[in-house]
Amino acid sequence: MNDFEKELSNALRRVEPPEGFAERVAARAARDKVTVMKPRPHWTRWAAAACLVIIGAAGGERYYQKRQAERAENARDQLLIALRLTGAQLDAVRQQVNERAQE
Repeated sequence: MNDFEKELSNALRRVEPPEGFAERVAARAARDKVTVMKPRPHWTRWAAAACLVIIGAAGGERYYQKRQAERAENARDQLLIALRLTGAQLDAVRQQVNERAQE
């Protein structure tokens, strides 16, 4: 047996408790109050469920509003592009009209 095994064997050997140990433990257990968790009322589950539903609905509404804002921004961008194209085409047409008017 090597030193480690001897130390382990010594550390794990049975040691008798001191005199009166069992009585002290029993007295302390009787003296200390045991805290018992009281069951929560049934309504707390419903309140927690309602909170989760409200939070979920608020998150859904926020997502919906964000998507609407993105769509509105995309529509604005498309409108600006269309207005630029239309302006460029109108400039070309006006230039042609002016050239023909000068002939």
